[in-house]
Formats: sequence, structure tokens, C-alpha cells
Amino acid sequence: VGDKAGIKGKGLRMRGGAKNIIIQNIHVTDLNPKYVWGGDAISFDGADQVWVDHVTVHIRFPHFKHLLTVQTARPGRQHYVFGFNPSKRITLSNNFIDGQSPSSTGGDGYHYWTFEMVGKDDQITMQNNYIKRTAGRSPALSGKTLLHAVNNVWEDNNGHAIEGGEATARGIFEGNVFINVKKMVSDYKGRLFTAPSS
Repeated sequence: VGDKAGIKGKGLRMRGGAKNIIIQNIHVTDLNPKYVWGGDAISFDGADQVWVDHVTVHIRFPHFKHLLTVQTARPGRQHYVFGFNPSKRITLSNNFIDGQSPSSTGGDGYHYWTFEMVGKDDQITMQNNYIKRTAGRSPALSGKTLLHAVNNVWEDNNGHAIEGGEATARGIFEGNVFINVKKMVSDYKGRLFTAPSS
């Protein structure tokens, strides 16, 4: 914990029964961004009761500083990744996911690998996060993941927000805002639930 603390060039991994963890007020940045498999910022594989709050990867927007302190930026691969072993009671709140990268897969500055959620029985809550300048997998929702996404903002996505290749995945979306997102859903086989409102 620490509002000026940061991890540069390394990520955090919670696996194999890791439990009862709070990660708060840090920056995770520069995980070999020029390499496709250069590293994941924050990963879960068989974790339980983990709260990631106010984590940022490159704050470029001073007017968001009072809301968003934990940030991930310029990872080599995923910002957040969930492995195949079930991770339960995971909360991602008040985080800034900055997809701007000089080494994006499309060569256009938009990061593609944002959230990979493929666990056998993941239970994930995303609340009050700001996801900016991505191109896809925002999230990739597969496996038997149950995602509850509430009051998040997606902005400036030049690809698609949601994808996922398995019918067993479920996403519940409430009170979210999508600004300048080119395509909401692409190649998604699971179920999505949202409030019936324009």
C-alpha cells in the first residue's frame, strides 16, 4: 500500500490457495511492452478473497487522481489475467487500466490484452473501474466465469469490448458507460445480462 508506490517491470501473481489479500494504491507498469509474452500485470490462479483497489498503470489524467490511484500500464501481455483454476470472491474496484502503449499489437497505440477471464469457476466483481484506450479482451469472458460489472467506464476502444469462446461464461452488466467503443461484443458465446435501457 502506498499512493506513490510502484512496481516497474514485474507483475503480481496470486495462485495456489492465496487468500485474503488487499492490493491498494500502487502502480504496475512497463512489463516488457515490446514483447508479446512480456508479462502480466496482475494474475490470479486459484486465489480467494482478493481485493485490488485504486491500482493504476500510468496516470495521465489529473482530474481522475482522486478516484483512481492503482493503475496498470504497458504490460507485455494482459493487464489482468485469470488462470484455469477457480479464483473466487475477487474484486477489482476503482482501478485505472491504461491501454495506451507504444508497442501495441496493432501498432496503433491501443493495447489488446486487457482482461483474460477463463477460469473453471471464477467469481469476479468489477466496480468503478476506468478502462481506456484498449482494442479487445476488455474482458475476454470464457470458462465458467461469472462476472458482475457495475458502474465501470470503458472509453476509446477501437476494437471490441467483450469477447469469449465458451457458452458457460456469464456476465452481468449494470450501470456501466461505454464511450467511443467501436464494437460492444465480438465472438462471444456465453450469456450477457444487462438492464433493458438505451
